[in-house]
Amino acid sequence: MKATTTEAEFEILLRRAGLDLDPAQRAGIHAVWGAVEAMLARIRMPAPGADEVAAASAEPATIFAAERGA
Repeated sequence: MKATTTEAEFEILLRRAGLDLDPAQRAGIHAVWGAVEAMLARIRMPAPGADEVAAASAEPATIFAAERGA
């Protein structure tokens, strides 16, 4: 899977993460970076049924009130 991040952008990401890699290491990691991007895109997708959960959580909570005896 080809990465959508260019090598220059990837180098910036590595620097931002504080990783000082030699060119061979950068090239090796960038070669598989497309798979990492695919995983990141997948975990950022809404879960199936998430809209149903959001609608259910928008309903007011049931409040329990015990009856007091006289």
